[in-house]
Amino acid sequence: MKDRNAPSPSKLTTRELAQEWRVSERTIFDLRTNHGLPFVRIAGSIRFDRAAVEAWAADRMEGGAA
Repeated sequence: MKDRNAPSPSKLTTRELAQEWRVSERTIFDLRTNHGLPFVRIAGSIRFDRAAVEAWAADRMEGGAA
């Protein structure tokens, strides 16, 4: 069982990011390939840096801050 109080990893897999954002893995793939979602390739695996994807998403927020 995952410890809810454990710190979130700074590097996420496609599946982990999709689960956090509540979208499909296909959506993450589309955002990466067609919309510039930042990623890093580590030993052939795709990983997403949490801070980089949060900054990327913040730059694309619609409607401004509440």
